Amino acid sequence: VFPITLALMMALAFLWVLNFSIKGERLITIVGFASFNVFILAIFFESIIFSQSILGQITTMVVSLVFVFILSYLIILTMNILNVSYHSDIPLGQAGRAASYLFSLLVLYVAFFVLFSNSILIFVRFLLVFTTILYFSYSLLWTLKVDFEIRFLSAFAIALAVTGFALVVNIWPVSSALLSFILAVILYVCLGVALEMKEKVSRYVWIEYGTLFIIIVFLLLLSTSWGINGHLI
Repeated sequence: VFPITLALMMALAFLWVLNFSIKGERLITIVGFASFNVFILAIFFESIIFSQSILGQITTMVVSLVFVFILSYLIILTMNILNVSYHSDIPLGQAGRAASYLFSLLVLYVAFFVLFSNSILIFVRFLLVFTTILYFSYSLLWTLKVDFEIRFLSAFAIALAVTGFALVVNIWPVSSALLSFILAVILYVCLGVALEMKEKVSRYVWIEYGTLFIIIVFLLLLSTSWGINGHLI
C-alpha cells in the first residue's frame, strides 16, 4: 500500500506541476516513469523498514521519506526538462536525458536487488525483470526522435537480451547485490549503444564497454564459490 500511495502521489504532483496538460505517450514515458521510480524505491525501503526493530523502523522510515522526497524532486525537475525539450530543443535537454539515464540505472539496480533477494517464483521473477527493463528502456529511448516501431523493437531487444543474460547468470553462485550490479552494467552497455543509434559509436566507447565486460567476467570468476572446490580464481 505504501509504495502504491507514494507512486500515485508522485503522479498527481507531477501532473499538477504540468497543469494537467500532458497526455498521450508522455503520460507513460514521463509521468509513469517518475511514478515507477518512486514505486520501486518505496518497495526497497519498505523491505528494509520491516526487517528492523521498532526504533530502527522509525529512524529508517524518516531517512527513507527524506531520500524519496529529494529524489522525487530531482526526478520531477528532470522529467519536466524532458517534457519541454519534447516540444523544442533546449540547452538543458541533453542534461535531462543524461540525468534520466543515471536515475534509471540506479533504480533498476534497486529493482534487480529486490527481485533477486526475495523468494519469488522464477517465472514471475524473470517476467518482472523483462517487463521492468522493457518499460525503462522504452521510456529512455522515447527521448530520441525516431519512429515508435524502432523505439519499441529496440527496447524489446534490450529487455530480451538482458533477461536472457540474467537467466544464465542466475545459476552462477553470486550474491544478489553483485548479480544486480552486473545486470545494471550490462543494461548500461545496451542502452548506451541504443541511445547512440542515430550516431556512430566511437572507438573509445567500444573500448569502455569491452573493459566493463572484462571486469564483469573477472568479478564472476573471483567472487563465486562452487561447493568444496572453492573460488575459481
